[in-house]
Amino acid sequence: IWIWKAIDHNTRKLVGWQCGDRSSKTLTEFFDRLNLWRAKRVYSDFYVCYADVVGNQRLRQGKRNTFKIEQNNALQRHWLGRFRRRTQIVTRSMDMLNKSLALFQRFRVNGNIEELLALLK
Repeated sequence: IWIWKAIDHNTRKLVGWQCGDRSSKTLTEFFDRLNLWRAKRVYSDFYVCYADVVGNQRLRQGKRNTFKIEQNNALQRHWLGRFRRRTQIVTRSMDMLNKSLALFQRFRVNGNIEELLALLK
């Protein structure tokens, strides 16, 4: 399972994600669902699917502009045990992955963990 993510480059807010394989088809579905075709620029690593789907006009590839997504990935692995390496904790349920990512997006990246803790009181 691969998780494609979109982050607003200026605010660092997690805009959305797509769970699936690493194919151009999944990336295209992700772009369509989030209407990312209107984005002025897309920053990515050098994975071949990006050039195929996004095109070279708006695509900026390299580590210089992808550190924000890498920070988000590290935070996600730290905050949610199910995203750690296979030898520790793992899940294969797409439903649980999506629900976990929704919580992560709402209360850790785009919100405040205190809001979640207040719900438990």
